[in-house]
Amino acid sequence: MQSGMRLCKNCHRPIPETTRIDAIFCSPRCGWRYRNKLKREKRAEDIKNQPFNLIEKNYGIIKFLYQNNRTVVSRQKLIEIGFDPDIYSGIKNLIPEDHITDIEIREYILSLDDELVTIKKQKL
Repeated sequence: MQSGMRLCKNCHRPIPETTRIDAIFCSPRCGWRYRNKLKREKRAEDIKNQPFNLIEKNYGIIKFLYQNNRTVVSRQKLIEIGFDPDIYSGIKNLIPEDHITDIEIREYILSLDDELVTIKKQKL
């Protein structure tokens, strides 16, 4: 390789001397491929982290409510402020017909009713 030869950021081939002096790709097509690859990698990372992020979001909502002495909240209000009742870290009680009555989100237990949710802190 000659000194001063620029290499494409995507395919690592030499960048033609006829391109702009600040070019980082050998062609527009190589630039598109590189940016699309980055987008795919970011999307895959976002999907991989999504369940954890959703549990963290639910945890933040429950922790805020508990710390502000809101231990009984309407199920509808909880959903309106962004809580997803299908995302939790564990199930405490399950009655016949697969009806969940209590779910865990870290140190909190949520007792689920058709209309109300009661928030309790577990004794660890």
